[in-house]
Amino acid sequence: MIWDPDAEKVISAGAQQSAIDYNVFEGQRVKGLPRYTLSRGRVAYREGKIESPEGHGEFVAREPQPAVNRALSAWKELTAPRPVSRSGIPASGV
Repeated sequence: MIWDPDAEKVISAGAQQSAIDYNVFEGQRVKGLPRYTLSRGRVAYREGKIESPEGHGEFVAREPQPAVNRALSAWKELTAPRPVSRSGIPASGV
């Protein structure tokens, strides 16, 4: 990837390649953009346009629940809110 640290743009849902019509970062200005991306020796992305031919690339099989997913699930379970069990109203001591 060739990165241009000075390039800027404003994020807009209308310019994204997605099926949704909103972006949580709508209107924010970002600095630093990719100019070129190489894939297997070919230019795949140039100045905002995808140029790789259809079918170029290779599927990389991955296990269905990688370690990071298991760790995040465990963290979510550990930090989830739980009800507080109480034994009753304490004696006033009088």
